[in-house]
Amino acid sequence: ISGSNLIMSCCDAEFIDTPKLRYLNLSVNAGVRLRVFGLSRHTSLEILDIHDTKVIVEHEYPVMQNLRHLKYLDLSYSQITFKYNSFFYGLSSLKELKIAGNSFVNGIFSQLFLNLTTLEVLDVSNCAIGDIPLTSFQDLHHLKHLTLRGNKLTKVDFLTRPSLSKLTFFHAAGNNIASISPNILQNLPVDLLVFDLSFNPIECSCSHTEFI
Repeated sequence: ISGSNLIMSCCDAEFIDTPKLRYLNLSVNAGVRLRVFGLSRHTSLEILDIHDTKVIVEHEYPVMQNLRHLKYLDLSYSQITFKYNSFFYGLSSLKELKIAGNSFVNGIFSQLFLNLTTLEVLDVSNCAIGDIPLTSFQDLHHLKHLTLRGNKLTKVDFLTRPSLSKLTFFHAAGNNIASISPNILQNLPVDLLVFDLSFNPIECSCSHTEFI
């Protein structure tokens, strides 16, 4: 029911008799209100797509804690301001998470991805992020693709953390990165295949010869 101009609570009466529902697409709608008791009826969900739909979260209780089989979650451009570190609690099978085009209250980013130990793909593009604390990805030991396009990053020191040792694709186009220190370069993930820094204000000076 993508693109249906819906305004509804997830998941309302329309889905009560679908306990084995695996794929739910509510993208490109007017608005969806996430409620704990609504999602708890659909523990078989594997794919949940609500991108480009205004998502309203009623309270700080972990609304997705019963979705232990969910593998793909897209909340991109859903006008969410992440306020609670419990938002993604319970998603023990999640492999791909897209939350581009949203925002975060101060201090929450370092705690938001805790316990997402199965995650392989993370997209946090266009979220006006200026700094990423070193502890932000500490539980993401299986992360392979990390996309941070269109933010305000000036450094990428978090890439040297042991938890990102399996990273193969890193996209950071359109940030404010002028250079990367030799220490960071020497400690990038050994399997990194794509390192995208296009449309950054790279400083071409003698002091950054090693980076260039």
